[in-house]
Amino acid sequence: MYLEDEKLLAMTAQNKKSILLALEKINFISNEPNIKVTYIKTLSNLLKFNKSIENYFYSKKPGYNTVFQKRIDSTDDSPYLFDKIKADLKGSFNEEGFDSIEAEKFFTIIDEIEENIIDLFKDETEYEFNNYLINLINSKKIDEFVWLNTIYNIYKEGHSLKDIVNDYRTFNSIEFSDLYKMYLFVTDYNINQLLLTDESKVITNDYLLDINNFFDYMYSLVDDMKNFVAKENKKDILSFNTKIASYTNIKTPTKDEFISIVRKLFIILRDLYQNDNTKLLLNNVYPILVKSFYAPLKNDDKIKYEYNPEFIFALEYLQIIIEVMSDGNA
Repeated sequence: MYLEDEKLLAMTAQNKKSILLALEKINFISNEPNIKVTYIKTLSNLLKFNKSIENYFYSKKPGYNTVFQKRIDSTDDSPYLFDKIKADLKGSFNEEGFDSIEAEKFFTIIDEIEENIIDLFKDETEYEFNNYLINLINSKKIDEFVWLNTIYNIYKEGHSLKDIVNDYRTFNSIEFSDLYKMYLFVTDYNINQLLLTDESKVITNDYLLDINNFFDYMYSLVDDMKNFVAKENKKDILSFNTKIASYTNIKTPTKDEFISIVRKLFIILRDLYQNDNTKLLLNNVYPILVKSFYAPLKNDDKIKYEYNPEFIFALEYLQIIIEVMSDGNA
């Protein structure tokens, strides 16, 4: 990043204006609310990212101090304008207003913003911006760190934020009814008696015998995937047992249908765990996935993966079911 060049500030200032302009066009880019709301959240974090670039720039200047930082913040009204535009979108948010011309303008603006950011980092020989991100971790701003670190790595690798939305389309295939069908099969056929007790290195026998542990975890994850931005301030998710009453008309699936559902769940969990982008799709980023592992800084091995036992449990539970129910074992 060419910190000595005032061109940086001109580019971030233009980016912030472009972000606000793009936000005004959100209701025209799709008739699918979750796609629109994804881009609202993405643009919000992109605005923070450009502000962070500026903060990093100023922090390297002689005489930088907290008073100077407060003065910088007080002269930037882009966060206020962003919230104002977002509020103005609500009236027609749920209407089907897709406009191909406005959508094309929107994505052209996004491309221009991203080209500017990639240009800012093109001469950065090492991941210097990581120093700013490490301060976020030290300040326990984990949610902000996850977003900004992921955006940073996307641009350092020459990719696009649009990949995040494409990932959402991929990972939104599981239905609540699928979980209920799994529950019926597991309970009706007493599959827990078949699970390999005393064999797992991760799952204890007590955990194997408590299927609600698994379904409550999966229900909270799927619920979050379905509503990953729309319910930012929602209360705690209901337990799976509470949700069951909604699906009393569903019959126990066949073995083939059951295996198909299990495989789909397993693939989604595996890909969520492997894909840095997809953790950004979830509404409650820190408790569900970031708690599973901190997004690693690419050149800093001090930040280690911190595995979430419940997530590993879910993966292994599904794998065991697949093995047990495969031909020759059931």
